[in-house]
Amino acid sequence: MLFKTLTLTAIIISFVSSAYACDHKKHACSSAKTIAKSKNSPHQSTKKISPFLIPSGMPHMTKLLKQQWNSQDLNLSNSQKQKLLVVRQTTMKAVKSIAPRIKGLQKTIVRKAMANETPEVLEPMVKKLAQLKAKATNVHIRCIYDTAKILTKAQLAHLSK
Repeated sequence: MLFKTLTLTAIIISFVSSAYACDHKKHACSSAKTIAKSKNSPHQSTKKISPFLIPSGMPHMTKLLKQQWNSQDLNLSNSQKQKLLVVRQTTMKAVKSIAPRIKGLQKTIVRKAMANETPEVLEPMVKKLAQLKAKATNVHIRCIYDTAKILTKAQLAHLSK
């Protein structure tokens, strides 16, 4: 019931917002097209699916380091670089092994929910999705922790600028 209410609300909001964008003199509006698009492909989005439970707020340390790898301000030693490469490879391998399953499962859940599948059928899928996202998030947390152990306080401060 809640899902139907939220879906109806989204359609109404879409209709109202597109109505404001109309040319009122012609009384021809794209709101019907907008609703038709949302009905035909409600789960299609250009937004990238995050594999993490916490999609923002935690730094992607290996990405930041990659951008500043040879920075004189960061001043990474060869020993640090070797250790950081291991952390990056381990992290990327783990997340890349989980991410396709997360993306596929999330799309399946959305598709089935929009096809009016019962919550009882979707619940185990949602739980599995949560487990996979938790696993990816724990990999991310481990990466931050391991990276922080390798860097000096000054290097960490430089990265957080």
